[in-house]
Amino acid sequence: NSENSENSENSENSENSENNTKNHLTLYKLFLVKAQSLLALNYPQEAQKQLQLANELVSHSQNNKQNHQLSLTFDYYNTSQKIFAAQGKPVLAVNAQLNAFALNADATSEDVQAIWQQLETLTQWQITDLTNNNPPFIQGWAKLLTFSHQFGANPQQFSNELTSWQKQYPAHPAVSILPSLQASIASEQSPNGTTDNIAILLPLTGNQQEAGLAAQQGILAAYNTNANRQLFFIDTNQIDWQKLSDRISELKVNQIVGPLLKANVETFLSLSTQQPTLQI
Repeated sequence: NSENSENSENSENSENSENNTKNHLTLYKLFLVKAQSLLALNYPQEAQKQLQLANELVSHSQNNKQNHQLSLTFDYYNTSQKIFAAQGKPVLAVNAQLNAFALNADATSEDVQAIWQQLETLTQWQITDLTNNNPPFIQGWAKLLTFSHQFGANPQQFSNELTSWQKQYPAHPAVSILPSLQASIASEQSPNGTTDNIAILLPLTGNQQEAGLAAQQGILAAYNTNANRQLFFIDTNQIDWQKLSDRISELKVNQIVGPLLKANVETFLSLSTQQPTLQI
């Protein structure tokens, strides 16, 4: 009788545990549906609260040994990505995107390309912040970004670095987009060995000199010496704007970066409507 009673109690406990798990799973799905609905109605803050409830439920499930543990799902991270993007939180959005990708059994190379495009929009400090969150595959992504930033102006060196990277991360999802990365870098270079003459318009003197010099130093720091690329810095506080077109023609400029200051941008755009030389 004692054995029967114990078996009955174990069976009852198991049944209760299973019922609790089903109830938790139903509640978890309900939180997700509410979050997705609120987001569709353009209430990202309220949607995030529903995801927080889902997260807390999963944590409770994982801490309760009597229940089968729940886990955060693809739908959770996918919805999180959209919410953070709507809130203007790019680091958290990409973090969620990487977690969603890792749970997506049907992920495609287009999904990988979408991740790369989002990563490329991040600043260096944002990439560091993202790396600290340690989402799936982030170490490989971070190194690939570093190579792109350092060697993007040199297709051959970039290609060599990609070969080294692939040996270190042979199973990384970005392997599928390496050919397109190499092609995009190559397409940015001058065709047929012609020279890119780039005019960079900055305030190198005057009240905004500090900002102009900082921009100049940043450009030079990122610039890799390339026989097919020439930089010409033009001080927007020293030029005669009416003669800028002549200067651009003289230097055979085919790309222009700047101007840095809003007022100068408006001046440049106004001149470009009258002077085709500036329409590049």
